[in-house]
Amino acid sequence: MQLRFYARGTALVADVHAQEHPTHPVRRFIGRRWQEVAPGEWGWCPTEEPQAVAYHHDVARAARDGDLWPADAETARAVGVPFDPDFGGEATETIKAWRARAHAQSAAAPPGPPPSPEVAAAPSSDEAPRRGGKGER
Repeated sequence: MQLRFYARGTALVADVHAQEHPTHPVRRFIGRRWQEVAPGEWGWCPTEEPQAVAYHHDVARAARDGDLWPADAETARAVGVPFDPDFGGEATETIKAWRARAHAQSAAAPPGPPPSPEVAAAPSSDEAPRRGGKGER
């Protein structure tokens, strides 16, 4: 039986079937994907679509504990939780929604003040004189 879930909140529920694969185990989390959230920053972000997984008692327990959101009534019934069709809430935001919100906030933010004269005149670390190097006293 295939169960379908969305990630919920910030919980990382392991996909035990992917990790127990006999030839190439993979670290995977249900309803999440490893992707770049900002330049140079990566994370396990919620996916846009629910993920289908085979039944496992750890997955059912995670759903009962509130760490997974059943995507349909059949999945909810199989794991013993009430089905709530209004998916969302408590930091369950996909990367597309997060990027759109972050872009809107940065576009609306006023520009910062110009740097003070002391900061602008300070030498950078490349220009600063070096002391105590090898062979110097």
